[in-house]
Amino acid sequence: MDTKGYEKLAQENTQLKGALAQRNQEIEKLKLTNLFMGELFNGISEELMVVDPDYNIVDVNKTFMERYGVEKAHVVDKKCYQVKEGLGLPCHSEDKPCPLKEALKSGATVEMSHRHTLASGEVKELVLIMYPIKARENKIDYFVEIVRDETEYRSVIRRLRASEERFRTILDTATNAVLSIDEGHNIILFNNAAERIFKYTRDEILGKNLNILIPNQYGDHYQYVRRFLEKRESDLIGKTINLTALRKSGQEFPIELSLSYMEIEGRVTFTAIIRDVSDEKRLERKLLQSERLAAVGQAVAHVIHELKNPLMIIGGFTGQIGKSLSNEKDLKKLDMILEEVARLERLVAGLGDFTKTYKLVKRQADINSVISDVIKIMSELYPQDKYGFR
Repeated sequence: MDTKGYEKLAQENTQLKGALAQRNQEIEKLKLTNLFMGELFNGISEELMVVDPDYNIVDVNKTFMERYGVEKAHVVDKKCYQVKEGLGLPCHSEDKPCPLKEALKSGATVEMSHRHTLASGEVKELVLIMYPIKARENKIDYFVEIVRDETEYRSVIRRLRASEERFRTILDTATNAVLSIDEGHNIILFNNAAERIFKYTRDEILGKNLNILIPNQYGDHYQYVRRFLEKRESDLIGKTINLTALRKSGQEFPIELSLSYMEIEGRVTFTAIIRDVSDEKRLERKLLQSERLAAVGQAVAHVIHELKNPLMIIGGFTGQIGKSLSNEKDLKKLDMILEEVARLERLVAGLGDFTKTYKLVKRQADINSVISDVIKIMSELYPQDKYGFR
């Protein structure tokens, strides 16, 4: 072999070594990739199972093995329905369809929920996702089943929904209006009582500015919110505030407002409990008017009491004087006096019926003294004749 032949052979040998080195490098990369994938496969907290279209298990991860208490060598190449369900045929029913069968039918990813009862009686709520894997073009060679345990998550969701339902029930059965605003003064909560009091529906009011219910001239809430956001303190929180509000019709009405706030992730929400005190204010005015009328009635009753006896005496003595007069003019004047006294007595009697309050009071009294006073007055009005008769 000449020199050129040796040089060519050496060059090919060098190229071969380079190709082998590159191949070894690629193999190491594949090994490293497989190592990473294997760690990832076994480190995932969800159950992973790789199966072929014939229900044969190709691989399972650590979570799967821990749940079923098996070793990988004991489940690989076995049917998935044998290992998972202990059945001799593929598991499929109307209430619990087989995810692999559904994925084979559709050729796409299938997701479904299952309720699984453990031997201990505990019920697990599982989400099964079956992913088709195409190793060759236009042919699905494997499926990866991911099983996620959502028992705790769904339990939390149910508790939150139940709590929200209880809150909504309490909110909507409250007799006082409850509304909340955000930092931009926009209404974000409006209960049934608020609808009744302000005459707006939720759809009409949610997202609107608080000014629509309590204009600034009745309470500068802009200044209050700005000051609170700056200092995170207020002397109005927890106190009852008297304000004037507006109904949808534009009618003004008095309210009592109690304020609180809640801060979540730096965002503040203000909640107000509002009570319509229109009826109370109206009753207060009526009570004040009644008290004034009662005071007037007491004054009138006192005047009646002071007038009744003098009128009786004037009438009695006027009658007696008339019996001793014979002048016609004087008698007419006395008759006029008696008519006016009688008119005043009727007026006093009418006022007495208007102001009289019938209240019996039992107390000891000297009946002889009362009878003596009556006889004295009546004897002057009806004197005895010579025979002792009236």
